[in-house]
Amino acid sequence: MNTQLVFARTDKGASELGSRKYHLPQRLRIVLILVDGKSNVAQLRGKAQSLAELESLLEDLAIQGFIQTNSPSWDRRVGVGTPRAHNETERRRRSANSKFTPVKARLINVAILTFGANAENVVKKFQDAPGSWRGLEAAITDCTKLAGLVFDAKKAEEFESKCWQILSKAVHTTLQGA
Repeated sequence: MNTQLVFARTDKGASELGSRKYHLPQRLRIVLILVDGKSNVAQLRGKAQSLAELESLLEDLAIQGFIQTNSPSWDRRVGVGTPRAHNETERRRRSANSKFTPVKARLINVAILTFGANAENVVKKFQDAPGSWRGLEAAITDCTKLAGLVFDAKKAEEFESKCWQILSKAVHTTLQGA
C-alpha cells in the first residue's frame, strides 16, 4: 500500500463511531478511530504499532465504505468535484448512473489500494464502465485481465477477488432493499 495515502472517515465511518450501528470488530474500530484525515499510512503505522495488519484493516474499512482517501487525485478518480453537466443528455446519463456511483467508487478504491500510483488505467476503465450490473461485471473482468498483463498474476487475482466481494455485497444490498 502507498504509505503516503491519507485516509479520512466517510459519513458512514463517522456514524459508526457515534452509534456502533455496523458493529465493527474491535480491530477495525481501533483503526477507524485512528483515521483522522491528516495522518498518512506511514504515520498511522507509528500510532498503531501493535496492529501488524494495519494496511489490511485500512483496506477492509475502505472497501466497506467507512474511510476513503482524501487527496485531490482521489477526488478526481471517483468524480468528486467534477463540473456539473452542461447539457440535458449529460445530466440524464449521470442520474441514470448515480445508483452505481458508490459501487464504482469502491471498485476504484480497491484499484488504488492495490496498484497505488499505477492504477490510472484500471481507474479509467471503471469510470467509463456503463452504469449497470453487467457493465460493472465486464469492467471487473477487463480490469483483471489488464492487471494480469501489467502486474503479476497474484496481485490481479487478489484485486479480482476484492472487486467481486464489493459487487456481491452491492447486489445483495439492492435485492434486500427491493
